[in-house]
Amino acid sequence: MNTIKYFALASAFMVASSAYNANHKTQYNTPASISKEVEKNMIAMSKSRPTLSPGCLALRSADMTKNIDIREASPQKGLGAFATGTIQCGTYLGEYSGECMTLSEVRARFWGKREPDVADRAWAKSRRQRNQGITGNYVMELRDGTFVCAEDGEQSTWTRFMNHAPSSDPECNVKGFWQTEIGGDYHQYPRFFAIRDIEEGEELHFDYGKLSGYESES
Repeated sequence: MNTIKYFALASAFMVASSAYNANHKTQYNTPASISKEVEKNMIAMSKSRPTLSPGCLALRSADMTKNIDIREASPQKGLGAFATGTIQCGTYLGEYSGECMTLSEVRARFWGKREPDVADRAWAKSRRQRNQGITGNYVMELRDGTFVCAEDGEQSTWTRFMNHAPSSDPECNVKGFWQTEIGGDYHQYPRFFAIRDIEEGEELHFDYGKLSGYESES
């Protein structure tokens, strides 16, 4: 892949598509106006984040890249993704993938807006048995109205560990794109590129409220 060419195309024609923004993030992670009955049956009551197995896909995928290390960023942020060598501007880094969910499933499993059914409870039981979190902090809305949850370390990749930095912050060195070619197809999941040279040991950040694509040509 000619990553520099990919990035040059994306950066030249980007437009905000904000399918997932700061307002969404608050809405997704903070259930509001929950009835007593629904609250009693909520799945995502705990905000704890279990320790992931060293053999899980999320950590193994970082090892496979050869240039990403996952380690603690700070007590406040938890884990983060760090460059193990210089990453050139325009380098393709990966996509934000994970477990696909419908709006109804997200409403029951994370927002407390619907009472969990048998399938939702089986899902929660599976996550707990496999020591996977159910905080709802890794949920992103996709362009078709469905959602991807990257919290399950067995179904997600290392990009879940990238922390937030506003696009105006010098620490913001990665950006997600829905499209990476002019007139090309939209990707199911956003794809991340380095938007400047990233030095060895530097943490990777992207703006959670800024995902871009191309404007359709008329």
